[in-house]
Amino acid sequence: MCFLKQKFFSRKLPAFSIVEALFSMVILTVGLLSTTLIVAKSLSYSFDTRDTIIGIQLAQEGAELIRNSRDNDFLLGNEGFTQFSNSKHCRASYDDDPETTLNCNSSQGDASQYSLVQSGGFYKHTGEPGRFSRYIYVDLQNVASDPSAHVLSFVYWGWTSEGFPSFIPNNGDPSECTLQNKCVYTESYLTSWKN
Repeated sequence: MCFLKQKFFSRKLPAFSIVEALFSMVILTVGLLSTTLIVAKSLSYSFDTRDTIIGIQLAQEGAELIRNSRDNDFLLGNEGFTQFSNSKHCRASYDDDPETTLNCNSSQGDASQYSLVQSGGFYKHTGEPGRFSRYIYVDLQNVASDPSAHVLSFVYWGWTSEGFPSFIPNNGDPSECTLQNKCVYTESYLTSWKN
């Protein structure tokens, strides 16, 4: 019996060497790290796509709010462009009264006044920093004869610097509003359909 125990314990069993074990751990670590990086990059692209879609919808909403203001001005018996006749730099929220509260300034205001904050499932201007900001440039033309308006609704997001971003100039030029700058815009032309 003692001979059997000696024979069993003296027999060499196949095993991994330390080098093989370390090599296997390195391969496993590289594989897990690669998978983690791919998942992280995928999430980053998903968030960027989400922000772009929200930005496009908010830009379109801004242009529609200006259109709504023009239509309501017609219904009040005015020329349609009363609320932005002397200014170009506007902001508008879904909860503004389109007859009386369209906020257009004679010059481009402080960046914080264009910030949009989500409230009750909708985005509105609060003056507090938010993820998105909307700035609407309205260029009224031919005021005396046949009024029309060129409307550019800019939305940008993730802006962390102080002041207004340089890619949204106060003349309404959209050339620097790109996805690389995290900026989108919509453009529309409003005419006097009353005439």
